[in-house]
Amino acid sequence: MDVMAIVAVMGVISALACFLIDSSFYGVATFTPLNFVRQNLLNDISSFYGVNRLHFYFTQAFTFVNFSMFPTVILGMIMLATPQNDHESRGQLDRLRSARVAVLGTMLGLSVLRHKEFRFIEPLLPLFNCFAARAMVNNYIKDRLARPATSPADVSPLERILSARPLGFILRSSISLLAAVYLLGFHYRAQVSVIDYLREVPDLQLKSVGFLTPCHSTPWQSHLHKPHLAPNGTQERLWMLNCEPPLVSFQNSYLSEADSTANTTAHQNATESDEDSERKRETIATTKQMNETREYEDEASEFYGDPTGFLRARFPGTVDRGYPATDKSLQSYQWPSHLVLFEALWNHTSVHELLQTLGYQVVWNQTNGWWHDDPQRRAGSVIVLRSV
Repeated sequence: MDVMAIVAVMGVISALACFLIDSSFYGVATFTPLNFVRQNLLNDISSFYGVNRLHFYFTQAFTFVNFSMFPTVILGMIMLATPQNDHESRGQLDRLRSARVAVLGTMLGLSVLRHKEFRFIEPLLPLFNCFAARAMVNNYIKDRLARPATSPADVSPLERILSARPLGFILRSSISLLAAVYLLGFHYRAQVSVIDYLREVPDLQLKSVGFLTPCHSTPWQSHLHKPHLAPNGTQERLWMLNCEPPLVSFQNSYLSEADSTANTTAHQNATESDEDSERKRETIATTKQMNETREYEDEASEFYGDPTGFLRARFPGTVDRGYPATDKSLQSYQWPSHLVLFEALWNHTSVHELLQTLGYQVVWNQTNGWWHDDPQRRAGSVIVLRSV
């Protein structure tokens, strides 16, 4: 109960601070978490980025986040009825049971949303580790109690190491270590290394950079740190293909709803027929909004649907060697001094020929791992082209 009281107090303080800060910034009473709920729950705009099954967090995300430790986490979560050894107390078990309720409740709550991602349950990882550690410690204690004590002189150094580290621990640690070596050293590594390369290019050469890749494929300015490429209003010297959701239709719907409410208040004496007509208009507007959302295609999807056609329609026919900034408000681009793309796009014959004709040449190329979850767009190496 003490913990719940602390959480409640901190929650109220945080919510009040959020309300005051956002209201001060926007100039009107604003509570951004409420807008988040409206957009993602009521308008379901997050589903634009994908929809997963109801059991996703329990059957996929849980095992993915915990990796080789997930059987141990489950074991630590289910054995909470009684203390497993003399070192555990009832108070510890009560706290672990509360943590279990918090973990399962969070996963159930997130399961209600249609859009689901692995990262949404990563904040639960410290609690998962607590359950895993408990199961491993209990297993170790049982293992030691089951073996008779022996003199250190009677066992070899290797036997002492193995006896202190049960086989299950060694196996799980080895799997995690091998996975870490691959993921950190090879998998999608070029998507980070390309930014490291661009950071070393002199500013006089790096006039502008364009990313003909799926959006958010690289760490961007968090790694690049090039002030001269920072945006200036709508003028951008560092740009990528957008993948924004159809926010406009939802915002228009919200504004229309607000206008309708104000209109109703001002005309409280309106006839029933007028009210029926208003409902019909709202129904038609809602249906139109839903159709527009279903038909909406973000810029990155439009590009990959017809790369060559996109380049011919949105870019000039020749390269301006001054490499002017791109005005994104015009929905068109200027050719940059450097282009970044995946090998899958470079192998597209018409794209390859067009870029070579414009004077772009490969100046950097690095392997990006052995397999890809998006082979149509991210397959192969990461390539940097320079206009010469």
